[in-house]
Amino acid sequence: MRNRGFIQQASESNPFLSESKILSQIASMGKAVIISMHDLLYFQRYYINIKALIEKTKVSNFLWITINRDGTYTEEKLGNPKEINQVTIINIVEEKLKTYKGHSFIVNDGIKFLYSYGKINEKLDSCLEKNKKMQERLNILYSVSELNEVFEHFKINCRHKKEYYDKCFSHNKIIGAILFEQTMDRQIDGKYTADYLWDEKHVVPFLKVDKGLEPLDSDGVQLMKPISNLADLLRRANVRHIFGTKMRSVIKKASPEGIERVVAQQFEVAYQIIEAGLVPIIEPEVDINIPDKSRAEAILADELRKHLDRLPETHNVMLKVTLPTINNLYKEFTKHPRVVRVVALSGGYSREKANELLAQNKGVIASFSRALSEGLSAKQTDADFDATLAKSIQGIYEASVK
Repeated sequence: MRNRGFIQQASESNPFLSESKILSQIASMGKAVIISMHDLLYFQRYYINIKALIEKTKVSNFLWITINRDGTYTEEKLGNPKEINQVTIINIVEEKLKTYKGHSFIVNDGIKFLYSYGKINEKLDSCLEKNKKMQERLNILYSVSELNEVFEHFKINCRHKKEYYDKCFSHNKIIGAILFEQTMDRQIDGKYTADYLWDEKHVVPFLKVDKGLEPLDSDGVQLMKPISNLADLLRRANVRHIFGTKMRSVIKKASPEGIERVVAQQFEVAYQIIEAGLVPIIEPEVDINIPDKSRAEAILADELRKHLDRLPETHNVMLKVTLPTINNLYKEFTKHPRVVRVVALSGGYSREKANELLAQNKGVIASFSRALSEGLSAKQTDADFDATLAKSIQGIYEASVK
């Protein structure tokens, strides 16, 4: 920390600048900064000096500058802006500014918002406020369901989708939905799917990014196919206000070498997703029918632990795992500082069996697709389809919160 006096002061006779104008002026300088002050008039009073200070800030520094009443200031380096995504900014703001009695203007790579007296100023349009609230939703014990995959699988028409969203698709039991790429680009009631899910239903949108599986190899695993358009897909996901992603590999043998490669590939792609500002769901599915399932899961847990422990503090992930043979095998990860949530796939178990197993694994919530769609048919009437799906969601929800 340093403290120096400003030599030059701007005139105090300028018209009062609104919060949004101050934020826009700081953002226009193109640097990653947090500017804190107890009184908004400080910005006008010391504008020339603040501007000069921001302009000389290195692009490799994310700087927190606090302006004092007498024109002195303190500054603290918070890291490299390229390594600081939206999630990290939220954490920094909560840690550094929660008790600050004043106003803070936060700007970094297109993100800009005002944080006043421990709260984000919701009067200013902020994608970060939406992101923060999505994170808060993920910390509630509700089920994450791949409902849009169900809709796509059964080719449910838009009218049916709309009715279902209105009647049954409620944030009271669902915190997230995993979308296909095509679904992400579609609209519901004039809004893109992710915006509709969050704005109207408070359901956090995720995007399936993998391109399917490679053939089964000699180690008994199926790696993900290359995701050639990942960078562009992540860019579009940000434009569409997607919160996170999901990608799947499959393990069919308790092979240490094969499982090591599966987890390494998942985390390699996860790093790219995190750098793009999204939260990846890592899904190394263990086939429920293999004879050495328990041993495969133990190897998987060891590999996940190794990679999670190596993640920097700025990098968070979610885990999606097969319901384990040994109850609470993955419980440690529900408390890991780099893990947002641990969710379970149904993996081919019946819904009744999946719910039974889920209820025995504390801290793990459902992300069922196959079990969720059990009993559904494109031939059903709208009423029957809605009733069956609503019953499925209720059962999965109850198993998630036990």
